[in-house]
Amino acid sequence: MRGLSTCVLLVAAAGGEFAPLSAQEAAPANPFAVPNPPLVKLPFAFPGPRMENTPIVYRDRPMLVQNVRGNTKAAGFYLFVQDMVTGDEVARFGDTFSFVSAFVRGDELNVFAAENTDDDWTHDIYRFWTTDLKNWRKELAVQRKPGEHLFNASVCQDEQGYVMAFESNQPVQWSFRFARSKDLSKWQEIEGIGFSDTAEKSACANPTLRYVAPYYYCVYGAWNWQGPGKWYRYRLPETKYVTFVARSRDLAMWELSPTTYPLLDPVPGEGINNTDADLFEYHGNTYLFYATGDQQTWGTIRVAMYPGPLRQFFESCFPKDVPMIVFNAREGRYVYPDAAVRAKRQVWFRNAKFGLFFHWGPFAVHGSDPGAKFDYLDIQANPALNAEFEKYAQRFRGKSFDPAKWMETAKAAGARYVVLTAKHHDGYAMFDSRVTTFDSVDMAPKTDYARAFADAARAAGLKVGFYYSLLDWREPRYRTNLPQFVDEFLFPQVRELCTQCGPLDCVWFDGEWDHPATAWRAPELVRMVRQLQPAALVNDRLGAGERGVTRLGDFYTREQPAEINVAMGFEREQHYPWEACMTIGDYWQYSIKDTRFKSTTELIRRLVDVVSRGGNLLLNVGPTPDGDIPQPLVERLHGIGAWLAVNGESIYGTTGSPFKTLPVGKCTAKGNRLYIHLEKRPEGPVQLPGLQNAILKAWFLNGGAALAVDNDAKTVALPETLPDAAVTTVVVELDSAPVVRPRSSGAAASGGQ
Repeated sequence: MRGLSTCVLLVAAAGGEFAPLSAQEAAPANPFAVPNPPLVKLPFAFPGPRMENTPIVYRDRPMLVQNVRGNTKAAGFYLFVQDMVTGDEVARFGDTFSFVSAFVRGDELNVFAAENTDDDWTHDIYRFWTTDLKNWRKELAVQRKPGEHLFNASVCQDEQGYVMAFESNQPVQWSFRFARSKDLSKWQEIEGIGFSDTAEKSACANPTLRYVAPYYYCVYGAWNWQGPGKWYRYRLPETKYVTFVARSRDLAMWELSPTTYPLLDPVPGEGINNTDADLFEYHGNTYLFYATGDQQTWGTIRVAMYPGPLRQFFESCFPKDVPMIVFNAREGRYVYPDAAVRAKRQVWFRNAKFGLFFHWGPFAVHGSDPGAKFDYLDIQANPALNAEFEKYAQRFRGKSFDPAKWMETAKAAGARYVVLTAKHHDGYAMFDSRVTTFDSVDMAPKTDYARAFADAARAAGLKVGFYYSLLDWREPRYRTNLPQFVDEFLFPQVRELCTQCGPLDCVWFDGEWDHPATAWRAPELVRMVRQLQPAALVNDRLGAGERGVTRLGDFYTREQPAEINVAMGFEREQHYPWEACMTIGDYWQYSIKDTRFKSTTELIRRLVDVVSRGGNLLLNVGPTPDGDIPQPLVERLHGIGAWLAVNGESIYGTTGSPFKTLPVGKCTAKGNRLYIHLEKRPEGPVQLPGLQNAILKAWFLNGGAALAVDNDAKTVALPETLPDAAVTTVVVELDSAPVVRPRSSGAAASGGQ
């Protein structure tokens, strides 16, 4: 740290360990978050009590303009300047003033501070200025409005003159507004613009303003528990006060840095506070001076360093092509990237609950061959088998393919959406692709199956999605040059799917496990889908280890009973949309070996289980090579549909169980109603432990027979016989939306049925 290394004020070692501020591996709250710049907290401290400060270079010497503002009366407040090389106090002035900042104009040092009183807190902001650090002049800079209190101010210079950001307790405590001046003396507030979060009432405090063309940059303090604070991660659980950085071209629309952590948040030894930050460039590096402590009883100024000039530092906080939180200073609110749009996209999915997955392609021909000499998955390890698989692809014609009939079956099953394998791992595209001739249009079928499927789904009133495998066993570049494959094959094909088949509701990725999300360029891939199909959901299969973790997608996935049976945190703690996909037999694709089919009852119970946990069930069917859905699967789908025709109210549009566990049964909820699903009759009444609501009435969904309730015990009595053999639904109507308190540790746990 050249120049500052001899600073006598930086010899007191700060408590705790200090290290580069870098992103950790756990998933951030912001799905678009990027690693923080290489900011290093230095093991030095300016002993307190100190808070506001501004580091400056004045007459070629690094100095720190500070204020003393302890828990004393205003008479004990003052401003002072210290030489950071010698440690000497070189100026003291401004009695009763605090909330200091400074701006150097040539040989003139300008200091802005708020006037303090014992009986009415802070008043107006004044300007002090000097050319010799001895003789100081003072004038009013910004006068407060009636009932208002002013605090920190910060000044920068742009092409038009000078701009000030000044902090206030109005209209939100805390917030700041802007003013302009031609000469640093006369200030005019910029009307209609204010960094005031009137929507969420989060703090926007102690601004530090810089102008590095073409952007204004503002470093400001905030709370971690409200507003954009909820979009960042933190190193300490006790953290409360942190520092953000935002940029704007016009002072009206501000972009927040999309980093994993805030610009500054506490590490061990720094208390709960990292705010009141100011910064300067010195000998090619950027230094941030910031206050630690608890914002009440103690404060210490510490220093963080960025190894590069100020412009580079600011630019590193705002990487290109990354969605950012935006603050609208005209409307007084934060706009979050994709948050509202994502919630709107997810509505249909949260309500649908049940969909059908169609695995169809040349692998159905392979699955129908009793003399097949290799298993489908063998192709992955033995690329030579691609030539053998192509023979099956040449025989794939789908002569009985009737997408409208498929949709009739889906609707009869009660499904609300359908997904087709547009390209599986073998590389065969079920659409017209310009990057390969290994597709259903160039080969024997001469049919764009994906387009026909999508058209039929929309005509039937079903939501439609496409499965696409990121990996490709056939394409040589996948094995030899992955970046080229991603750029010249994967992205073009996904673009084709998103532009050739009309509006889509879902893009269902798979085959991600060979490489991390960075190798697939997952953020860019998702952005492309968003641009081309804004309403389409994207799942979580975007890179190795991303399932159930990434926030790039709109929903998480679980596959087959071995995974589905394991409860995940996103079911209750995070309430993130999720989907269980499952086969009816043992195979995803059609196979003559697939003979062990799950019963209709088992499938209905699986649907109820998944929905009671807040998820969707995507049930798979594998049509024959000709395009017919095997009759055993049709029979089961019709059976599910018959049950849903009676019990659909307890499935569609519901949320997961408000009970962590139940003694017996599965629960879904909607409005003021609970739906208790019973596979068999329990020995006693249905128990609803922890329910705080009054029960108004209860009845069977099938048939409507009324059931006796006990409001004191929170139970529902049952007759000897239940109306449904697979799952019986009991409707419990409450006086309001269900409220459940956790049961005591001695309460019985649910073991299902």
